[in-house]
Amino acid sequence: MVLFDRPDFVGHGRPTLLSPLLAFPMEHSWKVMSAEQWRKARWVLIGGIVGFLYHRWVGCDHGGCLISSNPWISSGYGALMGYLFYTAQH
Repeated sequence: MVLFDRPDFVGHGRPTLLSPLLAFPMEHSWKVMSAEQWRKARWVLIGGIVGFLYHRWVGCDHGGCLISSNPWISSGYGALMGYLFYTAQH
């Protein structure tokens, strides 16, 4: 089968789009980030969601407000605030 083109299956199948992903042992690919990095990513994600909700509920429509007029800017600002909140705690 084409999907199982790993080094231990040499000669069985041809290279596919999944070949680089399947070339590494699976037990090493599950633990990509440490617990500390997951906590940091969680706070950044929460901040981005809060920033988007701020744009959705409070944001101005006419474009005069720098942060809340654009959902990308408010989400990025919220993610930055989430990161700063995380670093202030640790």
